[in-house]
Amino acid sequence: MPAFSHQSASEKKPLQLSTVMKETARFLRASIPSTISIRVNVESESGLILGDPVQIHQVLMNLCANAAHAVKEKGGVLDLELSDFSVPASEARPDGMKPGLYVKLVVRDTGIAMPPEVLDRVFDPSLRRRSLRREQGSASQSCMASSRDTTAT
Repeated sequence: MPAFSHQSASEKKPLQLSTVMKETARFLRASIPSTISIRVNVESESGLILGDPVQIHQVLMNLCANAAHAVKEKGGVLDLELSDFSVPASEARPDGMKPGLYVKLVVRDTGIAMPPEVLDRVFDPSLRRRSLRREQGSASQSCMASSRDTTAT
């Protein structure tokens, strides 16, 4: 995950991901239309990760803002889910995830799905521009708590 500011180094420390997720949901409730329901499902209270709380909060806020944007016209549901995830030692993963325990964070909305040509470029920096986001929405976005800068413990 790239640093959001070039002014300081990322400060990783143990943090409870479920707490950050619940705080984000409370903040969102005050800032998005009442026609959008927010559902929080925490299956893992043990979601302790090593990460930069500012970056985690910013990523979660961005994902939720995109999801809320996708359903703002007709209303809908914004789901935040946190669950445990494990990669067995016997499983070969094409994404390079090492065996171990992880925490999976999912942000999902009930908006229309992204077309395949947009989904193929979801991490392309050009899609961060507001003009393109208006056209595509965000049907489902998820983050693993074990990216390059965040380690599940």
